Order: sequence, then C-alpha cells, then structure tokens
Amino acid sequence: MTQSGSMVQLSKRQHQAVTSRSDVAISAGAGTGKTQTMAARYLAHVEAGIRPLSIVAVTFTIRAAAELRHRILSQMRERYLANDSRVLEVEVAPIGTIHSLCQRICGEFPDESGIDFDFQVVDETSYQKLLTLEMPHLLERIPPHSYELLDYSTLKSFITDCLKDVERFRTAARVDISKIKESIRAAQRDAVDRGPWAAIEHELSQYQALRTSDRIELARLDALSGLRSLRQGDSRGWETLSQLNLRGGSANNWTAGEFDLVKEGLRGLRERIKELPEYVRIGWNDTDTEHQAAILALTEAVEIIVNQLVDLKARRHILDFNDLETHALKALANETVRAELADRWQAILVDEVQDISPIQYQILTSLGRDATLSAVGDAKQSLYRFRGADPELFSQQIAASQEHVTLDENYRTVPALVDSINAVFTELIPDYEPLNPVRTTKYARDPVEVIVVDETSDATMPRRRKVLAEQIGYRILDLLEEPFEVIDPETGMLRQAQPRDIAIISASWGMLDQVAEELQRLQLPANIVGGGPLLTTQEALDALTLLSFCANPHEDLACLALARSPMVGLSDAELAILGEEKPRSTSWFSFLVNHLGEDPRLLPISRLPFSPTFLPPSDQLAVAADLLLYPEIIARLNHPERRRADWTALLDLVDQRANEGLDTHDIVAYLRFAIDHEARIPRPPVDTDDSVSLVTIHASKGLEWPITIVTDLDRNPRRTPPLAVDPHFGIAYKLKDERSGHLSWIIEQQKEEELAEERRRWYVATTRARDHLILALASTDRVDQLLEQFAQQTEIVQVRIDATPAIPRVVPGADPPRYRMPEVDLATPSAAIKHELASRTLNDFRLCPLLLATPEAPRGVTSRLRALFLELAVEGRSISLGDLDWLPASQAESLIARAGEYQSMLSAHLVTAPELATGRATMAQWSIDWGPFLFDGTSVIDLTMTDGDVVGLSLAHADHPGIRAGVLYLAQSRIHWLSSTELATIHRELPPLMRELAAPPWGPRDDRASTCRYCRQTHSCHWVQSEDHKL
Repeated sequence: MTQSGSMVQLSKRQHQAVTSRSDVAISAGAGTGKTQTMAARYLAHVEAGIRPLSIVAVTFTIRAAAELRHRILSQMRERYLANDSRVLEVEVAPIGTIHSLCQRICGEFPDESGIDFDFQVVDETSYQKLLTLEMPHLLERIPPHSYELLDYSTLKSFITDCLKDVERFRTAARVDISKIKESIRAAQRDAVDRGPWAAIEHELSQYQALRTSDRIELARLDALSGLRSLRQGDSRGWETLSQLNLRGGSANNWTAGEFDLVKEGLRGLRERIKELPEYVRIGWNDTDTEHQAAILALTEAVEIIVNQLVDLKARRHILDFNDLETHALKALANETVRAELADRWQAILVDEVQDISPIQYQILTSLGRDATLSAVGDAKQSLYRFRGADPELFSQQIAASQEHVTLDENYRTVPALVDSINAVFTELIPDYEPLNPVRTTKYARDPVEVIVVDETSDATMPRRRKVLAEQIGYRILDLLEEPFEVIDPETGMLRQAQPRDIAIISASWGMLDQVAEELQRLQLPANIVGGGPLLTTQEALDALTLLSFCANPHEDLACLALARSPMVGLSDAELAILGEEKPRSTSWFSFLVNHLGEDPRLLPISRLPFSPTFLPPSDQLAVAADLLLYPEIIARLNHPERRRADWTALLDLVDQRANEGLDTHDIVAYLRFAIDHEARIPRPPVDTDDSVSLVTIHASKGLEWPITIVTDLDRNPRRTPPLAVDPHFGIAYKLKDERSGHLSWIIEQQKEEELAEERRRWYVATTRARDHLILALASTDRVDQLLEQFAQQTEIVQVRIDATPAIPRVVPGADPPRYRMPEVDLATPSAAIKHELASRTLNDFRLCPLLLATPEAPRGVTSRLRALFLELAVEGRSISLGDLDWLPASQAESLIARAGEYQSMLSAHLVTAPELATGRATMAQWSIDWGPFLFDGTSVIDLTMTDGDVVGLSLAHADHPGIRAGVLYLAQSRIHWLSSTELATIHRELPPLMRELAAPPWGPRDDRASTCRYCRQTHSCHWVQSEDHKL
C-alpha cells in the first residue's frame, strides 16, 4: 500500500477486499493497513452509488471511529469538491461504536424496543451506584427457600457477579448438565488411555512383601486395586491412588532392595496422580449433584432481581449499555423495523469483529441480512474475553461470508523484526498466518532486546518490579543520550531517537505507575496515551473538594481542605491557632470569613458560586476553579498538559452527569461513590510533542512507535473463583472445604482460553514496534515459552537484583542533559521549603526522593504494632501487656521495655484525619497507610521505602529536624482534611519546624556527580544536608 498525496494505492489483496461485490470477511494482521482498507471499502460503496447516510460503520472504540471518519473524509475530499453533498453527509453518517448504533435503533423504535421514548443512557458507575443502593431491597423479593440453600452473603455475592452479564448467565443456565457429566467422564477415560497406568500396574505386580501386614505392601495392594478400577472404568480409582498412605513399613519385610524400590514407585505414582486436574481425580461428585438445587434457586433469584431492575429502570427512564444491546436486538426481531432499516442502510462495515460479544454479533448479522456486510478482524488480536468477546464469532463470519480475503503485507515493521515475530508466534499461536514485511529501509541494529531480572535471586515480586522499573528508566536514558537511530516515519530517513519515539506497553496500569514514577525521578518527559483511572488523580480529589464546598460551604471538612490547599494557602499553623478560638457551634466557613475579614487569601472563597445557583454544575466548578486560580496552579506543576487534560475531562464528566438531571449535591455523591468504588473512568489521551508514551496493551491497539518496551507480561493468574459461569460449560460453585468436579472442569477449560488470550496479548504488544522491540520482564514465570522462542532470536540480558545502574554523570559547568523535565526555579532553600509546604496537598514538588517514597501497607505483626502505637498516641496512654496478648510473652516484654522512646517520638509527629474518629478499626487501617516508623527493640526502622526494603535509622537520625519534617510532610500529604482537634495536635511541632526549615543547614548541590546516601540518585535530589545527610 503506497500513498501519493492523500490518494491511496492498494495492494492486490486490499484491492480485492475493497472491490468485492458481496459480503466479505477481511482477516487483517497487525500493521497490514486495516483502517485504510476499511476507508477504501467505504469509498467503494460511495462510488457504487450508495450515499454515506446509507452506510453504517461500526468500530470498537470512539477513538477508532474518529480515526476512520477522518480517513474517509481525507480521501473523499481528494475525489470530490468540498461542498459535495456526499462529503457533507460523512460528517453526520452513522460511524461509531456498537452502543451508539444500538442507541440510535432504540431511539427511533422505542415501542418495538420495549422502552420509553425519553430514555436516558447511564454510565457504568451510575448504574452500579443505583444497584448498590437498591440491592438490599431487591434481595427482599427472593423466596425464603433460596436462603435455605445458600446463605444471604453468598447469594448476594453470586447474584452481583451474575448481574454483570445476564445474557451470559442465562446461556450458561441452559447448558445440558448430562453433556457436562459425559465430558468429564470422557476426560477421565482419556487420562486412563494416555497415562502409563498399565505399565505401572505391571511393574507393581512384580513385587510382594514377605509379610502381608507391611504398610507399604498394603499401599501396593491399594494402588493395584485403584489401577484395576481405572482400567474397568471406575473413576473411584483416582481417589484411591491420590490418597495412598506411604507411612510405615520395614525393609526387613521385603526381599533386599525391593522395599525402597516399591516405596519410591508408589510415591511417584501418587504425585503423578495429584498433578492431574481435580475433575479427573474426583469426577462429577456428590457435591455437584447437591449443588444443582442451589443453582436452580440462584437462577430463579437472578431472574426475579432482573425483572425488578427492569421495572425500576423503566420508572426512572434509564438504560445501561447492556440494556441498549438487549432492546436493540428486540427491535430487530420485528420484521417492520428490519425492513425499514434495510431500506435506509444498504452497507454495513464492522471493525474488530474478533472482540464483539454474541449479542452484538446477533445485532450486526441481523442488520447484515438485508445489506452488504463487510467484517474486518484478526483472531490473533482478540483481547476482550473478560467482556464476553468470543473470537470464534469471527471464524463463523468467515464461513458465512461469500468471500474471504487475508491481508498479510505488513507496512509497519522492519523486516528483521517481522521475521523474529513470525518465528516466535508460529510456535505459540495455532494456525498462525505469517506477516510479509513490505518496508525496504534497512535497519542495522538487532531488532530485539530482552531484559530479565536475575532468576537466581529470592527477591519478592514487588522488589523485582521496582528493579525492572529502574532498568527501564535507565535504558531509555541510554536510548536518548547515546547514538541510537530510528527510522523517521515521515521521511524514512535515519535520525537520533527522541522521547516521542518510545512507548512503554504494559499489561496493567500498576506497572506503568511504577515506571512513570521512575521516569519522573529521572526527569524524563512521559505521557499516558489513553485510559488509566481518572478518578485516582489529584485533580479528581480537588474537584470533589471544590464541588463539595460549593454545594455546602458549611461542611467543615471541605472548607478546611480548601483552606489549606494551594488554592487558598492558609498554613496548618494558622488553622491550628484559629481552631482554638473558633466556637464549636460556628462552622469553619462562617468563622474564617468573619474572623479574617479582608485577608486577600479568603476573598475568593466568599465569592464562589454556592448552591443553589443558576449555573449548571460544570460551570459552577469551572467558575470556582478560575476564581481560586486553580488552572494556574496546575500549570506550574510537573506534566501540566496531563493535568489540564484530566481537569477538562472532569469538567466534561460533571457536565454529562448534569445533563442526566443531577444537581451539584447529586454529582458530589456520584463522585464520592465512584472514587470509593474505583470506577473505571479512563483518563483522556494527551497529544504532546516530545514525551515517552505509557500505554496498556489494550489501549495500544491500532498504534505504533519506532521503539516499544513491553513489560508486565508475567502477571500472576487470577485466583480460582467460588462461582464459575460459562456459556459453554454451565454454572458451578463451591463453598469452603468443598470439592467440585464441575467447577474444576470449568476452570480448567477457561485456563486454556486464558492461555490462548495471553499469547494474543503478547502478539499485540510486540507488533506495535516499527524498528526496535525491548522485552523487559521481572521474572520468567508464565512467559517461559515466549522467552524460549525469543532466545533463538537474540541474547537475553539478566539484571542482578542488587545491581546499581550507571547514573549519567553531570560535570560541573557543563550543559545539562538534553532530556529533563524543567526544574522549579526557586531562589533559596527557604523559598523551596515554603513553596513545598504550601503545595503539599497537590503532592508534587519534593525535596528528595526519601520524602517521595510512598509507604506500602505492611502485613501481620508490623501492621498491628503500627495500629496499636497510633491508638496509644491518640488516646494519650501507655502500652500494657494486655495490649500485646497476641504476641509471645518474651517479645511483648522486650517491646514494652523500650516502648516509651517510640511512643514519645510518634506523638510528636501525630497527624490524623477526622475520619479516624469513627472507630478504632478505621484508625488502625489509616495508620497502616502512612505510619512510617516501627520500633523493633533495637532501632527505629523506616518502613516507608518500597518493595519491602527497610533502611535502619538511629534514634539520632529520627530526632533530626529534617527527618521529622519528612515524617510530618509525608503524613500530611496523604490527608486532605484536618479538623481543629488534629490541627491543634500538630501545632506544637509545626512552628518550630517551620523556623528550623526557614534557615536550615541545607544547601544546593553543586557537584551532582556524587550520590545522596538516602535516595541514591544524583540527578533528582535538589538539596542535601551538609552534615548528617552526607554525600
């Protein structure tokens, strides 16, 4: 496929797909020009006389729809005049996601869809909020006999899981159980046929003890009985063999040498049996039979609740996304509706068919019955099984289409890398169709690198991931600061690599967060391409605080959070003093406005648009932010483009909820629920000129970069769920201490599907690279087959777990490195400290990575000690043996002997949140989050460092003002709201710290070639302490 101007010249196979006069299925591998082919197919329909308004194009995401519309418009403007009606029609043509198509059908045919004409579509978070609030009332409608079979909490949990995909549950409930039983029996017979059981039986029959009462002889006889049972088709033999008792026995009861030989053989047989899946060993057992009544009750309960939800949503005139699909399919079952749509829509184009669900497939094929259907997909890139996607549906469509075209010419990747990818995935993906490289530009470097953290180390996985994140950061520094050339996508010429050429692709956001922290520490520009949780950002918390205050300015928590934020700038010391003067009956808002009068910092607060107001909630939030100069504040912080995009997305989110009829109070409740329940609201993409891209595998589809670093492919498998719902294998569950052959069967079948999808994720991730691919793995678990294949293509570099990467040296007086985030230009250390304290709620500017470390939640004894000491400090009492009755007496006495030192130190740094006043359990949980010190009887240990690494600090260090400031800062940066009581608590410590830090023994580092002993970095630590914080 070549491009001259905007006119595209198609390859032979692309031309065949574009010009087909019948239904066509197009298998489009990675980088084969799928979107361009779809755009050309669309234009071919237009050339054939079909108006754009009569062509439906369905894509998987809104981003893909926008890209397709842009491609179509670009090509049409080359062929037709700008004012041609066909060009204008493309602007409003039905090009969008499956849900936008379903919404259009339901909106035009509400009666046939079975809904009200004025329905509104609610997002997933709003629906889950409704479901959470209504679930207790819904469960009251379930017949009492259901609770005799399953207890309340179990039934509620199972129903909640089933409601996530009701159609999948209904399909699973219709599975013929007799066929499942036969499948399990067939699997058992197959295990007998394939196993070496006959040979083992023959071997064991050759020996016999001299005394028949010998225990090993009895075990041998049991083994022979079990093996004979298997040969005769009795599955109870598996259970007999897996429970062989090999204790006891004596060599004196056997002919010389036979005792050890038989015992070892029996042990090997038992272990071989235990390695078999549970469903082979136990088959369909009594537990599975007993559970059928409970599954029937569960099915009845789900249907009752679904009907109640239908009535509830009808009363509120709302639909969720699943409802849109269900009601659209109902409308399409009407012959009149289908005939009317057939007259209107003459061609249907569907992208990413491999990622659609069965009900979506029914909708599209129903429309395609009376129109020309073009289905584009690639079974190797099916990644959405967790949403109900079934890649077999694309195979069905290939068989149903009159023509099938395979696009295999790869225009994206250099030939050497394509060859490596083909060699690897030919072995990993069944029926893999190799890609044929088209690019001719030669690339001299080896196209693949593999970095693996040393497998000989016993380090924990969090520690391995931390080391890997560091290695990724330093490798990017090497790519940017050493001669490393890539092929420019625009010119086709070699040039030096730049940050925008690099993408880090991960299977999860967790690893990307670690890498993002590392890149920030190295001052490398980075950008989240798309996705990620919007409501975990600081901007989301700030929006909630600001809206809460506008909704009710007399809510003390919101008022204090706002007052101590950079938007107002009152210090904690000021608020603590004011808290002693404020009458209890007066709200903080009234007291601040009346007490401080004309203080310029408080003037904007009194002018905010409080509810009720004529402004819609989004404008209310925007006006309040502008009055408090919030846009200017985030513009001064790191990654301002990212922050502005997140803030704009939050305003849009508030506007969307307001359009659904929610007022400011409702939106505050919505945001709180969404944040508490970790709602999956993605962050918007940001287009930056020159930054490293961070992206998940799922979000990377359709994108490409010259250099990709693929990581986090070694994720641990999910735990076995107590309930399994599978449309092919039925419904099964088990409670504590139960064994279910049916559940084991379903899980084993799903493991095969998960493994296949995992390999497809590998394929998608590795095919995003144009020139150079780097695999970065924390371990070889679960990816050994991938590494085995890539090991034949390149050398694997193992990184020692304790390796300290070479840090780029900065010679005094020399120019700084080219790629660094801009530093804050503050004239003096005191100014830096003051700015730091004033900005602490935005949690950005840091003095040293020692203070940047995010505390992890320790487990076991550590967490209980933290909770205990925090409670003692809050209650103002000393520790006693009764507080430590859960510890061995010797440890408890040793801890009490020196507890006073720790307790007094902790009291000096005590900062808590008002939420902690609700109970001791909440207080204990919060202390785990931020409490930085643990007393171990010999020293004070800093546990704020990540990955389980502890750094010992002497008591002298703990008393140092710099360390105390760090503890206080770390605690405050994690807490957004402080009541007057908590503010008064820290008032004793904060003023002296402020005075000490105003003129501290700190100074700027002139020689950055040395290493700070705490943070171990030379290029991101701006200040070092002249005596104790030595170089």
